[in-house]
Amino acid sequence: MKQFSILLALFVAFASNTQAQTSLTEAVDFTVTDIHGVEHTLFDYLDSGKYVCVDFLFTTCGPCQANQPFFTETYHNYGCNEGDVIFISLETTVGDAETEAYEQTFGGDNPPPIVSCTDGGGCDAAGPYGIGAFPTFILIAPDHSIVEQDMWPLSNGAA
Repeated sequence: MKQFSILLALFVAFASNTQAQTSLTEAVDFTVTDIHGVEHTLFDYLDSGKYVCVDFLFTTCGPCQANQPFFTETYHNYGCNEGDVIFISLETTVGDAETEAYEQTFGGDNPPPIVSCTDGGGCDAAGPYGIGAFPTFILIAPDHSIVEQDMWPLSNGAA
């Protein structure tokens, strides 16, 4: 519960400094396969009581590259997908090879799962969210509501 309270405080702090990057208030389900062959279904995570933090990015985006280490650090701070929060990145332009190169260059040690656009289904999953600026980080609650439509800057969240 303490970890959840910290998480909630973290995202409340972001709320005063952000504008929505998705107009959605309810999550749209997706099933994707990360670059390591692991399948992820959003509603399975949510229905098991987990929060899900989704990172929308593209590999040649400078701000995406700069923020990836903070996303990895936050992933580590919240238990590497073994705790109350699941972290996943959706790449929106390229396939597995380019996405894997991005992960190796910018993801750091033990990064969160990343899904490529064309090979893993990242584009199809991201499409309904209508993201227009990158990177965009959203938080989805177990009741399927999007509780944060854009957490920025993520560097504040890593601590």
